[in-house]
Amino acid sequence: MPIPKKLFIIGFMAAGKTQLAKGLAQKLNLPLLDSDAELEKQEGMSISAIFETKNESYFRALEEQWIDNLDDKPTVISCGGGLPCYNDLIMTLKSKGKVIFLDTPIDIILQRLQNDCDRPMIQNKSKEEILAVYHARTIYYQMADERIVQ
Repeated sequence: MPIPKKLFIIGFMAAGKTQLAKGLAQKLNLPLLDSDAELEKQEGMSISAIFETKNESYFRALEEQWIDNLDDKPTVISCGGGLPCYNDLIMTLKSKGKVIFLDTPIDIILQRLQNDCDRPMIQNKSKEEILAVYHARTIYYQMADERIVQ
C-alpha cells in the first residue's frame, strides 16, 4: 500500500494523538510534526498564551495558515484537538493526505484532563461543558478516512 503524502492524526484533546503519531512516524520512517508544538514555536509562546493574549480566532487562523503552507513531503502530523473543526480544515486535511481519527472513550479523556491546566478550551469548564465541546467536535472527527478505537 502506498504511503499518502501526509498522515493526519485527529481526535479530542488528551486522546493520545501524539503517541500514536510518534509510533506511526517511527514505524513508517517518516518525519513527525505536531501542529500545536509548531505553532508555539512559530509564535514564541504557549497555546494558552496565544489564546490569552491574542484570542481563539487568531489561533484558528494560525492553524489554517500552517496547514495551507505544508510542503508535499510525506509526514505524520499530530493535529491539535480543534484543528479539523474550524475553517473547513477537515476537508483541507483530506485533500492533502489521509486523516485518521483516534477515537478514545470520553471517560478516559476526562480522567486524563482532570488535573490538566494547560488546555485553554477547558479552562474553568464543567464536565458538562467539556462534554458539549467533545460532542460538537466528534461530528468533524467522524469525517476522517479511518478510525482507530482505543
